Amino acid sequence: MERRGRSNDGQRVAQQRGTGKTVNRSRLKGIFVSVLVLLVLSGCAPKVWYKPHATVSDLDRDESECLKQAQRESGEPAVHQHGGFAKERVITNWDIFNSCMTAKGWSLHDRDALQDLFEQSAEFQQAQSVLPAALQVFEDKKRVICAQPDYAALFAKSPCQYKNITFQQLADGTSITPEERSLLIRYRTEMEALYKGLANELRARGTDKDKQYADYIGSLQDNVTNVYLDVLNGKITWGEFNQRRKELAAKLEVGRKNLYHPTP
Repeated sequence: MERRGRSNDGQRVAQQRGTGKTVNRSRLKGIFVSVLVLLVLSGCAPKVWYKPHATVSDLDRDESECLKQAQRESGEPAVHQHGGFAKERVITNWDIFNSCMTAKGWSLHDRDALQDLFEQSAEFQQAQSVLPAALQVFEDKKRVICAQPDYAALFAKSPCQYKNITFQQLADGTSITPEERSLLIRYRTEMEALYKGLANELRARGTDKDKQYADYIGSLQDNVTNVYLDVLNGKITWGEFNQRRKELAAKLEVGRKNLYHPTP
């Protein structure tokens, strides 16, 4: 059975019963979807503490409480790190510590086997956002559209990538021509299909946040459609269209950041 305590430098240590050998272990805190908490001991330590639905805070609290129960001061002299003698030292009864942890619902398991099992579980798969991969597919397909030479005249008025919109294009006071109108309708149809594909992928295989972002994408599509209709019907100029494109793209980016990387 593995014994646990603390070394002088504050690191967690593990002792194998009966060997008298103490080995420092660095601690890796990890929370997997609030379902599994592993205290992974590096090096050759094979065991980890496991408790379903626990957090790192739960682990810290329970360890602290169990150490208080398991530790006592000894009046026996002991050699300290500078070679002198200390009159008292703290002795930890690891049987009491382990029994306390067990009573609180924790158990020791083989680290690699437990981690492999969890990574195959539905909870772990659900924790993995598909947004990065889905966005990569989206951008790859969009680059193909952007590279089509048939769209050259359209992109001279409004670039494929909104970030490439120039000051001159924002100031463009001209209205759409019949040729440009035909190209814009075709481009809008292709881009609408891309966004629908992205949203469908997030809903089908994504996390709860991915699904929320898919809904957010959908909520903006009416606004996008209205902007396209306004320029197609000559209600706004190319410059106004480009400005509104930038505003909608920025809104989409802000929504994504607020969802996946909220600021305190």
